[in-house]
Amino acid sequence: LDGKLVDVIGSGAIGRADGDYGTATFDHPQGMALVDQTLYVADTENHLIREIDLKRKRVSTLAGTGEQSRIRGRGGPLRETALN
Repeated sequence: LDGKLVDVIGSGAIGRADGDYGTATFDHPQGMALVDQTLYVADTENHLIREIDLKRKRVSTLAGTGEQSRIRGRGGPLRETALN
């Protein structure tokens, strides 16, 4: 909060790879929510919700299939439901 850079999350390449901070990739991340030591990120162009464990320094996919939903659905299993 004081403007000091603590970490860089992601390799800088476009993609949707999970992994440690240096190998994880995103495609236009936007919007975040911090809950304790977990940062949730809307990975907009990948249509995914990403979960970042700040203690372990790991990125994983929490929700989405990587495909854009074309309909307004009622939801479903996190990793089996397309997001928009």
